[in-house]
Amino acid sequence: ATGQLPFRGESTATIFEAILNRAPVPAVRLNPDVPPELERIIDKALENDRTLRYQHAADMRTDLQRLRRDNETGRANAASSNTVGAAQDSGTPIVQPPLPACGSSPALIPSSLASAVKVAGAAAAVGKLRKVLVPAIVVFLAAAIGGTYYLRSRRIGHRLTQKDTIVLADFANTTGDAVFDDTLKTALSVSLNQSPFLNVLSDGTVSKTLKLMTRPRDTKLTPDVAQEVCQRAGSKAYIAGAIASLGSEYVVGLKAVNCQSGDTLAQEQITASFKEKVLDALGDATSKLRGELGESLATVQKFDVPLSEATTSSLDALKAFSLGRKANDEKGAAAALPYHQRAIQLDPNRGDSADAVAALDRALPPSEYGQIIFVANLSCLYPTYIRGQAYFASGDGLAAAAEFQKIIDHNGIVWNCWTGALAHLGVARANALQSRTSKGADADAARVRALAAYKDFLTLWKDADPDIPILKEAKAEYAKLQ
Repeated sequence: ATGQLPFRGESTATIFEAILNRAPVPAVRLNPDVPPELERIIDKALENDRTLRYQHAADMRTDLQRLRRDNETGRANAASSNTVGAAQDSGTPIVQPPLPACGSSPALIPSSLASAVKVAGAAAAVGKLRKVLVPAIVVFLAAAIGGTYYLRSRRIGHRLTQKDTIVLADFANTTGDAVFDDTLKTALSVSLNQSPFLNVLSDGTVSKTLKLMTRPRDTKLTPDVAQEVCQRAGSKAYIAGAIASLGSEYVVGLKAVNCQSGDTLAQEQITASFKEKVLDALGDATSKLRGELGESLATVQKFDVPLSEATTSSLDALKAFSLGRKANDEKGAAAALPYHQRAIQLDPNRGDSADAVAALDRALPPSEYGQIIFVANLSCLYPTYIRGQAYFASGDGLAAAAEFQKIIDHNGIVWNCWTGALAHLGVARANALQSRTSKGADADAARVRALAAYKDFLTLWKDADPDIPILKEAKAEYAKLQ
């Protein structure tokens, strides 16, 4: 109707801010021929409040068709009263009354001539409206129909398979708040690794690929670098994330890109009302992205633990853990320990674990840490596992058992993780500890729970090499408890 965009800006963030907080320029200012009703339709389509916007494209189409009908009806009524035009078509001359003499009273204009003037004005108005309205309807219908077929064809062609792997790029953080650095990528990894359908390229493989590219292992994975890593590793796509601030709100965006063609496979954008809601917004965006990439709705709903539960509701705690994860990869577990302690202290779900944190300073890493190469894999609920170990080291068997049980209860995250198996042993050892530190019925109940957990662990590991140290220890502890 106007040929111009409703919102303009020098950057994406400026345009986002205008869309969220400003009203568009009235269409009639850009094109004076736009009818009031068409302007109302445009304003409704651009309404900031989503509940006041058109809920379906069919609703907008109905309003446009009604507007066209009403204006065509008005033209038909005008044509039916156009006696002057009919007389002209038949060749009948129209007698023009003489002009009144100077100073005399003006003569009345015949009704037929007045009708002709009105009809001429109506016809001109309808003609203007038709020039504006018809192209708008044609463009809208063509876009709606063409867009539907286009999106359907692209969705089918852009679906991933369970054999495909994806690379995670680093988030583009333009908020100026360092708490989002590394943190959102870590959270995205956790959320995506819940999926039994999607396969995220491991950090180890990414590091090896960067080495082949003669780049340092800590190279920032910008979209360009992530695309090259994706191509070299034989992955199908990479996912790039971004976060920008608009006043007190935050806009979180995700985009999945085919690393061979550069085509966008899927993208999501969600606004968080304030900082503490960013993780929730990221989790929602990730769930939608999973569906767009081909995962079934059933598995998305089944394996979709909120990020605040899968990791922590504290951005600062997640930031500390992300730094610990990076320190572990670069310098080893000893360098990561202070960051993990900080993460436990900042986690609002940790309960009263001050003693556990202090004990963690004195506690040696359990023997299995040296045997499991994915010790820093946050997608396996490693922070929860660390909390359980900290409580166990401090002698609080009840709290330790509760942490390990959280891992078992979230099978959607740990179904293929080492923590899923070791959590059973953690529950067994924690209950065995409680049985030794309790008395009477409480001690007996804890012993029964410990025996059941040992049995579960040994069943899971029944086909493992019997000479594995941790398995031999578990068998000895089980036999002693019996």
